[in-house]
Amino acid sequence: MQFPMTSNESSLELTIESVAYRGKGIARHDGLVVFVPETLPGERVVAEIVARRKRHAEARALRVTKASPDRAVPDCPLFGSCPGCVYQHARYGEEVRIKQDQLANFLRRTAAWQEDATVGEPVPSPLETGYRNKIVLHSAVHVGAAPVLGYVGEDNRTVVDVSHCPLARPEIGQRLAELRSQPSFLNSLPDGEDITLRHTVADGTLVWVGESSPGKERLEEESPWGPLRVPRLGFFQVNPALIPAVTEAIQAELAALGSDTVLDLYCGCGLLSLAATHAGAKRVIGVDSDAKAIRFAQANVRKLGTAAESVFIAGRCRDLLPNALRDIAPARTAIVADPPRRGLEPAVLDMIGRSAVPALLYVSCAADTLARDLNRLAGFGFRLRAARLFDMFPRTPYFESLAVLAR
Repeated sequence: MQFPMTSNESSLELTIESVAYRGKGIARHDGLVVFVPETLPGERVVAEIVARRKRHAEARALRVTKASPDRAVPDCPLFGSCPGCVYQHARYGEEVRIKQDQLANFLRRTAAWQEDATVGEPVPSPLETGYRNKIVLHSAVHVGAAPVLGYVGEDNRTVVDVSHCPLARPEIGQRLAELRSQPSFLNSLPDGEDITLRHTVADGTLVWVGESSPGKERLEEESPWGPLRVPRLGFFQVNPALIPAVTEAIQAELAALGSDTVLDLYCGCGLLSLAATHAGAKRVIGVDSDAKAIRFAQANVRKLGTAAESVFIAGRCRDLLPNALRDIAPARTAIVADPPRRGLEPAVLDMIGRSAVPALLYVSCAADTLARDLNRLAGFGFRLRAARLFDMFPRTPYFESLAVLAR
């Protein structure tokens, strides 16, 4: 396997020991940890150092002298220059195994870990590519050059021109090709604008420029319980094929807890609240900062749920959680939290910790912030009982995980 080479840089031979979170291979040289992208465990590579820090170095592989049997040919010609994918050089089964090791290592290093905690078998995505129901591209306009439409590169400035994204649903790929064939569309784009392509089975493929473009406010996605109302500009999982597995796992955990009330933090359009009602919760309280999502959550749970009482409140979680906690019987309550990638806010962590609620189901799309938050929750007596990985984002550095905590 050959990589682009430079002739004026010294090189060194490395053995890749493992793969770090976010996809870089880990090697060691003279006591220094060296990170090498696009490599796999067990591989021997010739590499050059491109950046040196106090305790580690960044390198790039010049060539692979001993390839892993799990090495694969990337599907996308932009692999290596587009920052979205980091595992296209790996067979999908190896990618899932690597991510499972990453999650287990994060959890075992937390204060919340205990010996009888279980990390279940990972759940792979039914689709390795063609799964994303939404992509957001960016425009770049330069004088004297054709407009560029693509993803922002590693330098956070350059836009990598993207004619086709293998992660996007085929319908999105087809619509993108149509747009790119229209000079009038490309020439109308201002510099630095966002262009969103969004697909649902019910609504087809929608395109909008910026955040305020006119269009349907309400979209429809499928759920295990029936059609779900979701806001066009709001959050929804980008890989709907894994939603049944995630909601089934949450439903099973809540049913085992037997909680009467569930607090659903960062609830979005109410997907996990629905799982809670079908797990037997008699009362659901949902909180989210997106007022449109809250309106749809209330409608979704009333139509598709089974709870006798559901209350959904729009606002910041740290502002609304104190009243919600005063309005429940803690011993018969469980908290479900599905925060953004940055994790739980410190104030929310403290309120959960100081409450008397005995169980927390933490859904995370970022294992590093999950581990950080579990360490803080351990200070309040929470311990990890079980965890499971759901590969919601194949070929990318990220994955979804469910951590079940109790005290």
